[in-house]
Amino acid sequence: MELRYLRYFIAVAEELHFGRAAKRLHMAQPPLSIQIKNLEKELGVPLFKRNNRNVELTIAGTLFLEESRKLLSQLDHAQNIARWAHRGETGSLVMAFVGSANYDIIPLMKGYRKRFPKVDITLLQMHTPVQIEQLSKGKIDIGIMRPPTTNDILNFETIRREPWVAALPEGHPLLELGDPLPLSSLKDKPIILYPRNIVGPKFYDAIMKLCYDAGFSPNIVYEAPEMQTAIALAASEIGIALVPYSTQFLYNKGVVYRMFDNSTPSAETIVAWRKNETSPLVYSFLNFCKEIEVFQDIKK
Repeated sequence: MELRYLRYFIAVAEELHFGRAAKRLHMAQPPLSIQIKNLEKELGVPLFKRNNRNVELTIAGTLFLEESRKLLSQLDHAQNIARWAHRGETGSLVMAFVGSANYDIIPLMKGYRKRFPKVDITLLQMHTPVQIEQLSKGKIDIGIMRPPTTNDILNFETIRREPWVAALPEGHPLLELGDPLPLSSLKDKPIILYPRNIVGPKFYDAIMKLCYDAGFSPNIVYEAPEMQTAIALAASEIGIALVPYSTQFLYNKGVVYRMFDNSTPSAETIVAWRKNETSPLVYSFLNFCKEIEVFQDIKK
């Protein structure tokens, strides 16, 4: 059965007048009458009661109208689904992020869900090395992480560059030096950093280089697996935590943040995806990031 027969039938059934239905369909009445007769012949049942004065649906016609509407509605929906999927506007997207990227994730997801309400997003918090592994295995689609070393099967794009800042416990003597804080003032002070194998070599090495360039090797007293843990330890006066600038907008209980005098943005957040990725959803997400200007530097 041709779908156009259903559209013809629905028009006549709703108008209950062949002339008005033909006008609605932008066709002549005689061909429309022929098409309806062909449909009835194919079904083997009459759909309309016809006389010189009016047209009425038979019981079979009434039930067929209901099912025809459902069928065409499902067809329209299927066509829309295909178009949305092609444009990256529907489907499922699995995204991982490092805990320290919460400042990026919160506004990003709010805007993305509003723009693409038909996309089902699964968010998973993972350390950078785990994200690399899961991306490589096809377990996740997008990773928001700290810069890893080079990778042959993944693409990387920086979405934020920001300075490092110090998280000091309230009342710490170094706070008297003002803001910005000389980075060299951290020499011999207890420092809280992060395990290199968790945050990634490039991220870890950037912190070390920051200290080396200031003329000292950091006195690392604790390596925290998460930045919020590092900040909690700083608040407990275990040491001074080095964190990206945006972290202070999320965690500030018991600590005071200070910029450094050489506040060149060097803490990076990146988005990663597979080089052989074919999903329109992934590229739609990447384009959305650029549209809303998530890709930016923080230079305060």
